[in-house]
Amino acid sequence: MKNCALKGIAVTGLGFTFFLLFAFTNPAVAQTNKRVSVEADLGICEPVGKFGTKGFNSFSQSLGYGSAMLGFSLGLKIVYPANERTDITFSVGWQRNSQSDAVIKDTIVSRFPGYNQYRVNVGSWSLWNLMIGGNLKIPLLPGRISLLPGIDLGMAKTSAPGYSYFVSYLPYSISGPQPAEGYFGGLSLPWSLCYRVRAELTWQTSSRLYFKGIVSFFHSDPAWKYGDPPQKTAFPISTLNLMIGAGYNF
Repeated sequence: MKNCALKGIAVTGLGFTFFLLFAFTNPAVAQTNKRVSVEADLGICEPVGKFGTKGFNSFSQSLGYGSAMLGFSLGLKIVYPANERTDITFSVGWQRNSQSDAVIKDTIVSRFPGYNQYRVNVGSWSLWNLMIGGNLKIPLLPGRISLLPGIDLGMAKTSAPGYSYFVSYLPYSISGPQPAEGYFGGLSLPWSLCYRVRAELTWQTSSRLYFKGIVSFFHSDPAWKYGDPPQKTAFPISTLNLMIGAGYNF
């Protein structure tokens, strides 16, 4: 998984390098409209891979389970037209995915047999990202509809969610199983590299306003480091995002 993620970042970085070379050195592309645009997007994000795999984290394995559910995401982007066919983008994004409480509850039930009341509260994955990227503009209906494939590179920040539980047996008896509770506050993970590959379909409704639909794949590999000698547990975060948005040309 780690090697796949590193290869993905390397390939995306190489593609982004070629994009920058094309954007700023291609003499065949005319330098025309230089109006900067601001875009806002929202949508859903479906966890894929290890991020969506359900499992209890003991923090002794090299890869941690995400146990993530379908979530939602928001984004803001500044778009600078490098030339007629390419854009440079600067974006900030946020996404939130609830963690499956069934995984934690099943683990607690196995650890506390003989009880009949179980209460579990779990946290959510909340991730911020700051990215720079670019678009290629492919007109489908000139002046109206365009396809924009793009790539982004940047940094992401998140925390591994915490949880709490309370177990008891009813009716209560002093000679029976006694109530027990526990709490894990979560882990703040360091900033990590991230990348996104996306395709956007834009519809220009006027000279300044346009709407868009976006399909993208996002990946990051934050890791918790501990122990001596140093060890780490990585939490691969991968999501497939479906979003809609609007933009305004200034």
